[in-house]
Amino acid sequence: MDIEIKYAKKSFNNKVVLDVANVEIKSNNIYALVGMNGSGKSTLINGLAGVEKFTESEVYYDGKSLEESRENISLMLQNYYIFNDTAKNNILFPVKYAKNNKIDFQKNLEKYLKFFPIESILNKNARKLSGGEKAKVALLRTVIKETDLVILDEPTNNMDVDGILNTEKLIKYLKEIGKTIILITHNVIQVEKTADHIIFMDKGKVIENIEKENITDIFDNLSLKNILKML
Repeated sequence: MDIEIKYAKKSFNNKVVLDVANVEIKSNNIYALVGMNGSGKSTLINGLAGVEKFTESEVYYDGKSLEESRENISLMLQNYYIFNDTAKNNILFPVKYAKNNKIDFQKNLEKYLKFFPIESILNKNARKLSGGEKAKVALLRTVIKETDLVILDEPTNNMDVDGILNTEKLIKYLKEIGKTIILITHNVIQVEKTADHIIFMDKGKVIENIEKENITDIFDNLSLKNILKML
């Protein structure tokens, strides 16, 4: 899914916290969205996913509006919600609202369990799982619809090393099957291993949107140096 952000603004109590313009996100690429805490990353992705409304915006998803595209966008929030139900039912929660009845959720579940072999906990109450297990459940719930746009906000928080490595493999797989991924992470190694592009944010603005290979060309920018220290 191609995303064209002509402009997107967000204000709280008359204070502008997001002011982004002329940003393009190309289909079938992995974009790492990085910056200091409070730089506007979560505000931007929440608006792109429709969780929150921009104060003002003109954004297109393959040339369509958010309302026309919402069904084809999935988001894993950093503070994801776990329902008081089994892990399996948490993962399959999108089934209840899927308008596309051609999605084989059971087949997708079996496929994605290869990345996270958590069959032994599927029938357990998800709220009683460990933090890492909950994160895996939330991530599987996000990807099971195989939407064209997948947005992940710090998906590996609370995961052990194996969970992090398997998440990175999963992200790369999503690209292989043609998805567009936006990844918020403070893990610079994760950026290096997964991203095709890096979007730097500072004080509510996108200050660079570059291919990862070109990052050394902009090290003379002091603000970018400061952001990199926070990764």
